[in-house]
Amino acid sequence: MADLIGALDRRLRLLRQNQAQNPVNGDVTVQWVPVATVWASRRQLSGREVEFAAATRGAEELRFRIRYRPDVSTTGRVECEGVPYEIVRVEEIGRRRWLDIYARRV
Repeated sequence: MADLIGALDRRLRLLRQNQAQNPVNGDVTVQWVPVATVWASRRQLSGREVEFAAATRGAEELRFRIRYRPDVSTTGRVECEGVPYEIVRVEEIGRRRWLDIYARRV
């Protein structure tokens, strides 16, 4: 796993949803705010992996690997090279060592 550190060659922004209500008219606005920027590896998923991740066909599905963080979940999003992705599944690799984030392009 030590060799993996060199493969973390992409900047990945972790995003969470923030909702705010307008006090005047009551409208709720949803924004995705950055939580952190981390180093990640990026890999296109094969057809079998896409089915395993329960992703919809026809969309761009990727797997990002980052160092373990407890605050990543399927309620969030990630952004890589300006492209937003919704998190489909999160998988811990090793004992809190790495995190695989399976994501689909929004």
